[in-house]
Amino acid sequence: DFIAAPDASPFEAWIAARLDAAVAYENETYDVRRPAAFTNWVTTDPLDHPYEPFVNEDAVSVNPDAIDATDANDAGTFAAYHIYPYYPPLLNETPAYVNYTDHRGEPNSYAGYLNDLVGATDHPLLVAEFGVPASRGIAQRDVHGRDQGRHTETEQGEIIAAMYEDIQEAGTAGGIVFSWHDEWFKRTWNLAPFSDPNRRPYWSNVQTPEQRFGLLAFDPANAVPLDGSADAWADATVATPQAAPKRLDDGADTERELTALRVKSDAAYFSVRLELADLGDGPDWDATNYLLSIRVTNRDAQRLPYDAGAMAPADFVVRLGGPDASRVTVDPRYDAFAYAYGAGGGLDLDRYREPDPGIFTPLRLVINRGYTVPVTDERVSFESVETGRLRYGDGNPESPDYDSLADVHVAPSADAIELRLPWQLLNVADPSRRRRLSDFWTEGLNTYEEFDSLDIAAASYSPADADGTARALDAETNLTHAIPSVADGRLRSLQFVPPTWDRPAYTERLKESAGPVGDIFERYTRQESE
Repeated sequence: DFIAAPDASPFEAWIAARLDAAVAYENETYDVRRPAAFTNWVTTDPLDHPYEPFVNEDAVSVNPDAIDATDANDAGTFAAYHIYPYYPPLLNETPAYVNYTDHRGEPNSYAGYLNDLVGATDHPLLVAEFGVPASRGIAQRDVHGRDQGRHTETEQGEIIAAMYEDIQEAGTAGGIVFSWHDEWFKRTWNLAPFSDPNRRPYWSNVQTPEQRFGLLAFDPANAVPLDGSADAWADATVATPQAAPKRLDDGADTERELTALRVKSDAAYFSVRLELADLGDGPDWDATNYLLSIRVTNRDAQRLPYDAGAMAPADFVVRLGGPDASRVTVDPRYDAFAYAYGAGGGLDLDRYREPDPGIFTPLRLVINRGYTVPVTDERVSFESVETGRLRYGDGNPESPDYDSLADVHVAPSADAIELRLPWQLLNVADPSRRRRLSDFWTEGLNTYEEFDSLDIAAASYSPADADGTARALDAETNLTHAIPSVADGRLRSLQFVPPTWDRPAYTERLKESAGPVGDIFERYTRQESE
């Protein structure tokens, strides 16, 4: 009665029948008729995409022009598409899109696709979802930098605002930002195997792009602000040194002298604070580096990297060597990336199953498994990023220097260095119940083990080179100081028992991205009213 599809495919006819039923129900129940549409996507648009490398991503079309309103439905119909800039790969590989010049005079594949799609339909076209996430992790690249993840909140807002400009300038009927708020329950293709699917809603996985599209954040209520504030650590688990430091008389002894190690956690992060005797204006990274050893399994102690000359209980080792030289590394046997994606990435898996002593490998994140572009036969290689690299900045949203991607904060005025690590970096599959990935080489990725505590120790040392190799000392180890202690060449650890929960405490916060998005909406609303 209200929706017709005389020349539609069977599936389009089925959709038309569902729309007709919905419009009929509203008409009968509420005496209201609204414009109707079904949600479509790039992969099922009516266009031909010869540069799409994955056959299933351009196998069928669902055409909104096959469905229309009857004379009894004066509200009409429209076309609705979810359109993101980074997927499917055709958006990065189609020359007409990649080289398209937008209204700013800049290359813009997103605008190129919008221009193509608007010209392919007789209906008003609504971009029913668009956006990018402000996540620490990344899942897809966009040829023009609008990636799926690894954006600060400020960058997220700027990109969304620019995309909305593209949507308006293409002559569409408008766009709807995805999404109003973050969604803790979501998963992303490259990280989904590493978390318990039944417990995802109970914690905030800042690595996962799909969880961080929102303009409204849900921050763990008891999280440290990562700005050097001592009062945020009042309830932390604390260890102090049990021995005096080894002094080298090079002017950096006080910044290598550890006075306290504080540890706490929340629904998003495992957080650590190192307190030093005197940081002055900040560490001289040529003279001082710091190591953290972290263990979540029950594996035996092993030799630390960087020629530290010490053993420690360690699944992960953190080196703090300054803004461009800080990273988390992992015992190869416990490298989930190697297990899940190493074969496609060309890794020698035998070196991960049975690693050499003292070897720790970078923490990586796959973002592309590789493909061949039709038409050109160009091979796009497997790609990963080192997600264990640590970023320095101020993590307090109330600070004018706020950086939502900050991992490390140096606070010279407090003689402290703070670090926060997303749970997933430590292979914790469900922090709400203290469960981690098991030995996946024997048990697979779907097996989780409970852990009672994490072992953590901290040490300082003098680096001999830019790679962080420790300067050789005439001593038991090449470490200058440690918390809790070093004995018989072994770094002893503090046991930290993370809290568990079934209802996480959180606070709501408008992200930095909300400002630019609100501004662009206001600008176009004002233009339309003039």
